[in-house]
Amino acid sequence: MRVLYWGLPHHSPLIDERLRRIEGVELAAVADEAAAMREAAGAEVLVITPNRYTEAVEQAVHASGRLRLVQLLSAGYDPLLGRSFPPGTVVATAGDSLAPAVAEHAVALTLALSRRLDLAFANQFGERWHRAPFSSLGSLCGKTAAVFGFGSIGKAIAMRLRAFGTRVVGVSRSGAPDAAADEMRPFGEIAEVVAQADLILVALPASPETEGLFGHELFRACRKGALLVNIARGRIVDTDALIDALNEGQLGGAALDVTEPEPLPQGHPLWRAPNVIITPHYAGLGAQQELGDFVAQNLERLRAGVPLLAVTRLGGGHIRHSPG
Repeated sequence: MRVLYWGLPHHSPLIDERLRRIEGVELAAVADEAAAMREAAGAEVLVITPNRYTEAVEQAVHASGRLRLVQLLSAGYDPLLGRSFPPGTVVATAGDSLAPAVAEHAVALTLALSRRLDLAFANQFGERWHRAPFSSLGSLCGKTAAVFGFGSIGKAIAMRLRAFGTRVVGVSRSGAPDAAADEMRPFGEIAEVVAQADLILVALPASPETEGLFGHELFRACRKGALLVNIARGRIVDTDALIDALNEGQLGGAALDVTEPEPLPQGHPLWRAPNVIITPHYAGLGAQQELGDFVAQNLERLRAGVPLLAVTRLGGGHIRHSPG
């Protein structure tokens, strides 16, 4: 089974070394689009991040007709929504392999906002023993958190928050009960949910329905002083509306692992907005071993002819498996 692997720098060497140990796999690891185009012609499997499935790679695999699986190295797949795949191709995400790392990062950002670690670090760098700015310190215990998106990452966030004594309201499309949350609500009730939430955590997939979901109207519905944490996609939050909500004090702070635009350019007003913590889209880092094991498991399942894990509705029309 010929496998084309084109990951990001932080994926190596753990993932490519793990894939080379799979019996029957001939691995072609590439570092650029030109090499990917050459190798894609004979590949049965692509192991890539979604943005690596470029127009040129798409054309190469269509011309070859050998592709069976696109195995993504991410939980999200939104860059693929406008792409096409050869008939019979299956597309699988990283499943729940990244969920613990992303959830830990989300909770770390929540704690950093609540405990004003941004001010503490600024004082440390300035060699100041200064406690006056910390009147806004809070605790997660007794607070209500709204977790938007209740897939594997949202559930993992909820479980960790509840360990701090936080009440969790999960928000999903159906609002069906889930043991990981104290309460579940459907998307049709998002205004009511944010009105009661002290903490708002965004773990939604990017889609036309979620783009700009958190805008001026929804921020006006939020409980005054609520904290926003986004570890999903930057464009789910309207950046201008977020800056206005922060400057007006409607939101008490925001912690963002993702932004719109991304990368956030120098001089952008979001850098200087009050009570903002920004990390450069690395919530999933630190789970390379788990990711490599998950991808290897799916390749072994493909060889054995058994259903794959975390299959999406993208790809061939024959796909019937649900995300696992």
